[in-house]
Amino acid sequence: MYRNHKQRDIAQRTLPLLLILLFLLLLSSCTIQEKQITSQISSQPSFETIKIAYKPTAHYLSVFVAKDQGFFQQEGLVPELIEFDTSNLAMDALLSDQVDVARGGLLLQLKVESEKPGVLTTFLVNKQTTENFVDYLLVHKESAINSFADLKGKKVGTAAGLIETTMIKNILKANGVAETDIQVIEMKPTLLPQALEAKQVDAVYIYEPEANIALERGFAKALAEHPSETYLLNPWIGGGVYIKTSLIERNPQKAKKIMRAFKKAGQFIADHPDEAKEILLQYVPLKVDKNKLHALPEFDVSDSAIRKAAQMHADFLLEKGVLQKRVDVDDLFYEQPIE
Repeated sequence: MYRNHKQRDIAQRTLPLLLILLFLLLLSSCTIQEKQITSQISSQPSFETIKIAYKPTAHYLSVFVAKDQGFFQQEGLVPELIEFDTSNLAMDALLSDQVDVARGGLLLQLKVESEKPGVLTTFLVNKQTTENFVDYLLVHKESAINSFADLKGKKVGTAAGLIETTMIKNILKANGVAETDIQVIEMKPTLLPQALEAKQVDAVYIYEPEANIALERGFAKALAEHPSETYLLNPWIGGGVYIKTSLIERNPQKAKKIMRAFKKAGQFIADHPDEAKEILLQYVPLKVDKNKLHALPEFDVSDSAIRKAAQMHADFLLEKGVLQKRVDVDDLFYEQPIE
């Protein structure tokens, strides 16, 4: 009995000491974990948001690939994609600092360079050919239109903006159809298929993947595939990725991060075209057969063949009166190392 009382007394005196010791061990463990977490956070790169202008067409594939593959995140950037109805509005947003980077037709970039030299810089451009293209001129399957001459007096739908209206007018002009012979109806790209199906227009100048909707559903036929590359220039430098030079001056590291992310996307498209097509269909509200799509990679502007094609593009636009003075693409293109 005495021994039991003695053991109970020892246990009662020892228990508080054990509890205190346990508390100290837990406190120490928490402090170590907190230091580890703090260390991990401090070692992580700081992320900053970038705003990117885009439209839901195949020309913006590099935007979608860079986001989907995490190329922006790899550079410490958080992408915010902002959709615009026209490339003109996207350009206005960039010039007014509402977005950090945009992608769009080279025509607009050249036009800004001719009017406000040095404001923009373009670091990647795509190249369209008669083998790898995204543009079509479609008519309704039941239409009696079988030639360009048949378009006289008709309504031709196209995406809103200077680029598309300029291109369709010059394509038709090259085939003997004057601007005054047609009525151009501008609308949002995604509305073009249904406008043709409802016969609100007689023809549409349209890009992938919207073009594929009309063709796959069977209510459209192609009056011309790759009309830009066939009747204007081949190759056709359809557009580029561009930023303001003031961003490079103000925050060169951020600018280079943006450029690196897009260059990775351009390389990915070139190396994995089928995967790139699948990514495209995740970012546009359309269901089409990916095998009937074309993937347009982006090319570094330091490539001499690309520069030559782009200069031909600029000179063509001058000849057609779209540009009021000649633009040397060397003044627009960015060639400094970005690594």
